[in-house]
Amino acid sequence: MRIRFLIEHASRDCWYGVRLLRKNPGFGFAVIATLALGIGATTAVFSVVYGVALRPLPYPKQEQLVTIGTNGAVGIANYLDWRAQNTVFEEVGITKLVQNFNITGDGEPERVLGGRSTASIFRVLGVNPILGRVFTDEEGQVEDKVVLSYGLWQRRYSADPAIVGKKIQLNDRPYTILGVMPARFQYPNREFALWTPLSLNPQEPRTTFDYGCIARLKNGVTVVQAHAQMSAIQARIGTDYPVVRNLKIDMLPMLNSVVGNVRTPLYVLMGAVLCLLLIGCANLANLLVARSMTRSHELVVRAALGARTGRLILQSIMEVAPLVVLGGISGLVLTRWMLSLLLPLLPSTMPRLEAIRIDWQVLVFAVVVLFATAIGTGIWPALQATSWNVTDALRESGRTTSGGGRASRCQEGVIIRSPTRHGPHTGPRPAAARVAGMLMVDCDGIDVALVPWPDEESALEELARAGRPRILMVAAAVPPPDVRDPLEDWVRVPVDHGDVEVRARRLARIAVARRSPANGAGRTARSGALVDADGSAR
Repeated sequence: MRIRFLIEHASRDCWYGVRLLRKNPGFGFAVIATLALGIGATTAVFSVVYGVALRPLPYPKQEQLVTIGTNGAVGIANYLDWRAQNTVFEEVGITKLVQNFNITGDGEPERVLGGRSTASIFRVLGVNPILGRVFTDEEGQVEDKVVLSYGLWQRRYSADPAIVGKKIQLNDRPYTILGVMPARFQYPNREFALWTPLSLNPQEPRTTFDYGCIARLKNGVTVVQAHAQMSAIQARIGTDYPVVRNLKIDMLPMLNSVVGNVRTPLYVLMGAVLCLLLIGCANLANLLVARSMTRSHELVVRAALGARTGRLILQSIMEVAPLVVLGGISGLVLTRWMLSLLLPLLPSTMPRLEAIRIDWQVLVFAVVVLFATAIGTGIWPALQATSWNVTDALRESGRTTSGGGRASRCQEGVIIRSPTRHGPHTGPRPAAARVAGMLMVDCDGIDVALVPWPDEESALEELARAGRPRILMVAAAVPPPDVRDPLEDWVRVPVDHGDVEVRARRLARIAVARRSPANGAGRTARSGALVDADGSAR
């Protein structure tokens, strides 16, 4: 029941926010435009940060992939020792960068970037070709096989499904095409177009570091444990080969190695954009506080009727929700446009540019930002409203309306009027003074007093003697009073404004039926003024 109650009130408050937006479209447009720019810029930058620095690598169990080397490189002799002596890796592989693969024969000559790799590279990354197969360890001794990248197969060979088994000319030598890798296979980076077998020469000098090395950790092995074992292995190698005695092993998760030093600047940029969004939210919150000042009478009356702080906060958040939703939708539309402007400005050397896109992770981030924005901009006006003094706020709102002492009449003709102003007073107030200072519901000229129970129990006698209708606002966990007078009713706070209005109307009709022109508490035929119980005319 409570959940249903909250949903009903939330939907009502949200619809009220829509009516406020229609009533003041200029204010709504300013809020929506500010939110759209802030959320659009934040989401666009997050797309870059997530795509480059946070998006997982497109390989199975990518958290098990590490890079190994000395200053990012390794020699063949050390690689063979590492592979033979370690117990922490499922597989280890190396690749040598070759910048001058010249493709001739079919079509125009073309120079592409490729790599000579051990067959274990494909097993380390756990990716199978979409056509054909990769070369085996035995085939690695003869460099006459080639595996194509998806991009080269699409671009140069028009995605020929029968490409496997055909021969192409690389550096004026014939190579047989064994297979085609999927588009997500981009090792070491997206520029690599092909891979050929690497012939291992154990006699290569140990001081030659021309190869990049990657490995896959065994299940349950951490990077720290693997690094400790590899350092011990390298120390033993240094004992046998003094030329590499001082070499230290570097080991990083592969994602960290790929991203490199780009991560920190991207995080700084993301933080700066979030700060701008926070500043925008703070400005919007101040605008909403200023708007809520014009509704101070309504908000403090809700508080006076027992509305809890949480209820006022929910009302404030749901009223601003339509603005935030419209601003968020507009921001997502702007995100794609902003991203199209941002991508050409990024340096071509930045890694993983191909991973930058708007997908469900980015949309989840945008939704989280929307929720945070709605809560951040909605909760502040509600907290400000709860800090207002009820009496002072009602008097202040009363001075801004016609009649000097009467608040603006709502559409139903029922208003809640501020108490009559009294000068300084010391000591206990008499019952008449307390009655005159109470909150009143004005039903078309008939005042219905709102009496806090049991705090103002002593004022009931004065109200009854004056024949004034009254509603007892019974505090929580307090037994309700014994109501016998037709001009008296009670409700337990917190209470809905509409409930108070219905009861006040009923009591007002009873009071009208009982009144006569001779009654001093009624309207005079000459002036039509309503006289308070203390004799002062309003």
